[in-house]
Amino acid sequence: MVLIELLTDVATEDMSIPPWWGVPAISAGAALFGALVGFISTMAADSRKAKREIDRRWDHTIRESATNFLVKIDTYIDWLRERQRLHGQASNEPDDESAGIRVITAKPTPREQAKAAEEDLWRTVIELDFIAPHPVTAAARNLQGLVSWSRFESSVNDYEMRTSIEDARAVFVDTVRTAIALPPAGINAERERPF
Repeated sequence: MVLIELLTDVATEDMSIPPWWGVPAISAGAALFGALVGFISTMAADSRKAKREIDRRWDHTIRESATNFLVKIDTYIDWLRERQRLHGQASNEPDDESAGIRVITAKPTPREQAKAAEEDLWRTVIELDFIAPHPVTAAARNLQGLVSWSRFESSVNDYEMRTSIEDARAVFVDTVRTAIALPPAGINAERERPF
């Protein structure tokens, strides 16, 4: 009789109370779902971060090489500017060194610095060939070619040659900035020309 009373009590009992295992099962299911969502979102974020790091892994090296290249170009531009100041616009006039006049100083003359910078440009361009995308190396080779040509071409005005090199330098800077995901600098975009 006790068994029948117990079964009757269970049958008539309110079914709103969950079984003893129901609450832990629902909690465990929610915890597992939360862990799965957290794992998937972390994995996606790490994947995006790794891809971004792979895409940008050479940016610092490209920036350093391009900076070294520009320092050498600027040394050469300074030499052209100094030569223009000393001799006026015509670049076919002899400079101090070729005229046999040489001042002995402890540091190299601007011409010697320019020659050393021009000779060192090839090494930097070759270095850029290994690490930079093609548009960067093409702009570097164009700029280096202008520098080499300007040393041997005496019929071109120093000012014209310097502005051509400065324009190619601006293109190189913008190309490097684009390659390392920076907006173009717009250097020399609105430079005033005397003629």
